[in-house]
Amino acid sequence: MEFRNPRPGYREENSYWVGATDRRIEGDFQWTDSLPFTYTNWYEGQGEMNKQPNDDGLSAQDCLELRRKYSRSPPHPPSISESFKWNDRNCDQPNYYICQRLASGGRTNLYFSIIHSSSTSISMESEPTERINTCLRS
Repeated sequence: MEFRNPRPGYREENSYWVGATDRRIEGDFQWTDSLPFTYTNWYEGQGEMNKQPNDDGLSAQDCLELRRKYSRSPPHPPSISESFKWNDRNCDQPNYYICQRLASGGRTNLYFSIIHSSSTSISMESEPTERINTCLRS
């Protein structure tokens, strides 16, 4: 995946929420609008290291983010994938987010905003699902 029209705040090292979670059933990720996955792009890891999704059901990695940079155990530097890949992450992690909405003419338009922006009603104090739903309504 690549961003065709990067917005202010976009940086390759940032991570982005995309509106999917496995909070209902561990390991069964679903979009917040309940549509089924027709595509996946999980980070494949390096050997068995960092292969996604990697939540054991106890670590609260229930939300889906896009990212390029993945940690490795010391003394190895972080790995950088060639493109954005999917990663399960704790929903309370402060990330940017990507929203999808219908544009005029009925076509789908993707855009993203910064969670800490003063121009949005989304705040980190709200529940992750509430932030995602607000994103979808905006």
